Amino acid sequence: MSSLAKAKPLIMASAYRVGVVQMTSTDDCLLNYETCARLAAKASAQNCQFLSFPECFHFIGGGKTGLRSLDIAEDLEGSTIHKYQQLARETNMTLSLGGFQEKSRDPKKVYNTHVIINSNGDLISTYKKIHLFDFPDGGLMESSFTIAGDEAKVVKCEQGINFGLSTCYDLRFPELYQVLRSLEANVMLIPSAFTEKTGVAHWHILCRARAIETQSYVLAAAQGGAHNEKRTSFGHALIIDPWGNIVAEGEKNEMMSSGSQLLVADLDLELIQQIRQKMPIEKHKRHDVYEQRAKE
Repeated sequence: MSSLAKAKPLIMASAYRVGVVQMTSTDDCLLNYETCARLAAKASAQNCQFLSFPECFHFIGGGKTGLRSLDIAEDLEGSTIHKYQQLARETNMTLSLGGFQEKSRDPKKVYNTHVIINSNGDLISTYKKIHLFDFPDGGLMESSFTIAGDEAKVVKCEQGINFGLSTCYDLRFPELYQVLRSLEANVMLIPSAFTEKTGVAHWHILCRARAIETQSYVLAAAQGGAHNEKRTSFGHALIIDPWGNIVAEGEKNEMMSSGSQLLVADLDLELIQQIRQKMPIEKHKRHDVYEQRAKE
């Protein structure tokens, strides 16, 4: 891919244009990268400043190759992250890589790592998924091959955008997002690979709740469709505003003609400020009561 022009036209003073990806990753890492590169070029052509890929953007096992996350795991200095650093430079966008299989200190387990790369190609932050998805009824036991992280992360970017980092199953734990809000996050990143069963029941409700209770935008990139004979993801990537309105949503799996989609929206920074000023939830919190209850 040839380098694109660095200068992007201004959208409006208080706006920040973002792209959110819905895709169907497989065990073919090269094909997954080609999908990501194509969508990144499309987002750049639409003047996006930031692009979010879903959890497992690089690899989902269970297909014909028989490869597992452990088999394809790399260090963050490896060739895969280098490719995405180059992609960030070529498209002049900050990239959120929603869940990368990073080598860990345990040779039998990986980290599920959310990686942020800026438009200069610099790796500026990583977040290791804190809450691991152990769901025996669904045949998924993430803790059997993944080490949990233990640190909340917020990345402060241009124009007053502060990204709170999370990944998929973290969505069910509102305490994490309250911590991210206290660390000045105003956009919550929730890249995911929700199953069909849990997605139908809870995806929209939980994503909207996280936006409303933190008075933040939610960018929820998503896996959607059949990855292999054993695994299908719910899809419905979302962009939600701080009032809980759905700004953009990915199509249903059966309606995805190309197997991937790009959602684009302008985040209104003034809207965040207005909502937080008119309903100052952060000031109304009763930490004295919460702390007392926790000691009982």
